[in-house]
Amino acid sequence: MRLPCMLLFLPLTLFSFWFTISANGGDSPKLLNHLFGDKEEMKLDPTKVPKCCAHLTAMAERWGIGDDVDREDAVAHASRADLNQLVEAIQALPDDQMYEWLAGPESYAARPTEEYLAFSCMTMAYDSARVKLKKNGNTEPQPGPYR
Repeated sequence: MRLPCMLLFLPLTLFSFWFTISANGGDSPKLLNHLFGDKEEMKLDPTKVPKCCAHLTAMAERWGIGDDVDREDAVAHASRADLNQLVEAIQALPDDQMYEWLAGPESYAARPTEEYLAFSCMTMAYDSARVKLKKNGNTEPQPGPYR
């Protein structure tokens, strides 16, 4: 009885996979790498981010991990110095500049840029880093002049 059920769901699974690739604009190599965990280095274009954030592009390449589990794992295994660096860099930015971009028109785009997604994920890593630093009894960096 199990075999007929499996045969029924296999075509549905394959169709779902094909539909996901098609919806992604046919960008199957990137999608396959994402789905099966083949980590490729992310290269972001600093000209596609607001000028106030361009200096954080390398940091977004490191911390802009799209998968929640992988991002949390990266934060969990990061050194205190790395977490402090992330927190201090984000806190030094004026709130209205980066978050205005992240909450702006691109947040409604059907296909936001890689830069937008990486910076969004970096802010999630920032939140997790703050929690980890606080939870471990470490002194959280003092807020920058804008926070």
